[in-house]
Amino acid sequence: MKNLLIVMMAILSIGIISCDDNGTENVLMVVNRNCSGTYLAKDDTAEYRVCNPEVLQQYEIGHELLIDFTVDADCPTIGVICHLYYPHDGGVVVDEIKEP
Repeated sequence: MKNLLIVMMAILSIGIISCDDNGTENVLMVVNRNCSGTYLAKDDTAEYRVCNPEVLQQYEIGHELLIDFTVDADCPTIGVICHLYYPHDGGVVVDEIKEP
């Protein structure tokens, strides 16, 4: 029984250590905006809605940045500005911004 407890604790420890926090660092992205929100485009393969758009207010559309971000499945909609349906690949919270 003691050996079983040790094995279970080892498995649990490995699981906790290997958990992914859905964060991504130093991704080259391009700022995009429209009446539905602020977005970050990555390599023409994905475009993410920014959950904290105030951090990108000083950057113009088309500006390239290195972004550290965390995926946010519950990204809130901050007011309805227009009725444009703009498809995107989910929400992200910008954690850090760097110039390339």
